Order: sequence, then structure tokens, then C-alpha cells
Amino acid sequence: MTYGGQTFDVDIELGLNADSGQVFAKFQSIDPNTNLPPATCLSVFLPPEDGTGRGQGYFSYTVQPNVGLATGTQIHNVAL
Repeated sequence: MTYGGQTFDVDIELGLNADSGQVFAKFQSIDPNTNLPPATCLSVFLPPEDGTGRGQGYFSYTVQPNVGLATGTQIHNVAL
């Protein structure tokens, strides 16, 4: 991907911990010359949010509750 005049790779890691039910997604911009994140956070695939919406992204998924859960059981969703 090229953005802001800099070309970089986007490393995507997705996973599921079947024991805990935890799903995760990790997206990281990588400079192909150094195999490190770009030197500036302004030249990455999802730039910082500046109020225009250009830094927004999302990850979507669907869940199905475990069999036998009581009605009203909370299913927690946390993102960071």
C-alpha cells in the first residue's frame, strides 16, 4: 500500500481462542525496507483520526451464545 508518498505492507493477524471465545484482529503497517513500523504515525494504512473520518476503521463479526445460557446473560464486547 502507498499512502502519503510512503509504501508499506499491512500485516494482518486474526485469531480465535476457542477456550475463552476471545476473537482478536491486529493490523500493523510495516516498512518493507526495515520490517519495522513506519517512522511516522502519519504514514500508515489507518492514519490518526483528525475529525474528518479518515482515521476510522472497523472490524465486524457475528456471535452466537453458548447453548444453555439463561435469558438475560450478558455477552461482553471489548475493543482496544
